[in-house]
Amino acid sequence: MSWYKRIKTITFIGLVLYPPINFLWQLRPVKIIAVSRYPEYEESYYKNSNEGFTERDNYHIVVDHLPLSVNDKVKWYLAHKEDLKKGYSIPRASSYSITVWDIGDGFIDLSISDDGDLICFSKIEDAAKCIEKNIHMKVSTDEKDKELFSFGGSLHTWRLNAQGNLTDGKIIFGL
Repeated sequence: MSWYKRIKTITFIGLVLYPPINFLWQLRPVKIIAVSRYPEYEESYYKNSNEGFTERDNYHIVVDHLPLSVNDKVKWYLAHKEDLKKGYSIPRASSYSITVWDIGDGFIDLSISDDGDLICFSKIEDAAKCIEKNIHMKVSTDEKDKELFSFGGSLHTWRLNAQGNLTDGKIIFGL
């Protein structure tokens, strides 16, 4: 077989195998790597406080990946909402913001990083406790305690309608 035919064969096999392998790779379970509540107040100071503390809880979750589509990301969140509540006490309040971050290349030591756009997790006791800011999804509540979703750091928000479908008021995605 000539060199040209080998290259064509290898390229063809790669193009045929890549989509199913990528699809199967995306189907693997999402692994939660780190969870943090911000700001990290002492519970005794925070609970029932009228001392100027915010009533909105902010949470950060680091995962190894999320599904690719917007629908599948919301489905993952809704399917694991109760697990987050039981395992990590997320959320504690009715007004909250949950940011789901991508782990990317892993945790980075802030002192040796040249990237200024990092988020660090104080509860991690290793020197490498920061990640590059890469938002998968953000879930927050509005004034009526209804959940809003945004993706990839976008300001465009989506919500679940009465039928349980994802909508921005114009476009509707069935979940």
